[in-house]
Amino acid sequence: MDTTECVDVAVEDWIDGVSYVQTKVTIYRDPAMYAEYEPLLEKIDEADALVAELEAEHAPEKSDDSALGEDGAASTFGAESSLGETEQVPKALADARARRDELIAEAEALYARYEANREVWHIRALDQDEIRELADDVGIPETPDPLRSGATAAQQKAYTRRVEKHIEDLRKAKEEVDLRGLARAVQSVEVAGETKAAPSLDGLRRVKSRPGGRRHIRDLTSALERITLQEVQIAAPHRAGA
Repeated sequence: MDTTECVDVAVEDWIDGVSYVQTKVTIYRDPAMYAEYEPLLEKIDEADALVAELEAEHAPEKSDDSALGEDGAASTFGAESSLGETEQVPKALADARARRDELIAEAEALYARYEANREVWHIRALDQDEIRELADDVGIPETPDPLRSGATAAQQKAYTRRVEKHIEDLRKAKEEVDLRGLARAVQSVEVAGETKAAPSLDGLRRVKSRPGGRRHIRDLTSALERITLQEVQIAAPHRAGA
């Protein structure tokens, strides 16, 4: 006898209305650029300080009546006077301002290159079944048998070697599980504003082998572990003081 229950699928639409937790990880492919960028910021600060010092040093002395314009604003170098003439800026001050502007333009150009080398990785969480499947595929190294009491020095030394090898095997196994997990979790990658398909496992191995790649994989793995092992709760919005 057929006991199949006929159910209106539309009534149970809520069952499928669930998605994986997702996150984004930003990676800069050429972080060495920051080694050039940070000194520029320091030079800009120094240039700003010099400009301020020169402006204070060369500020024209004016009477109380002439120091302020009709709108009550203090006059500055380069501003037009009431006769339509422009006050002459001392050469040292003009040079300092020009140098500061050059540094700012250089920093902006370098930052634009830095941003162009950015990758944004879109990652989804893994469920427990997927994690178990990955571990089963890779295999977990077996723990060495414990050392028996009364073991000789040679046996203790051999046991130490087995434990060290076990620890190394565990590290390699975890790295492989992490990499295969990322191969499942990565949804897409934005490169220079263009969305690329998720890389394959071999592609992730290439990412790992590129300069800074191990750190990039660690950052991606940390983000994946965070959204997989921790339930994300979104707080309701509220107004300040409410």
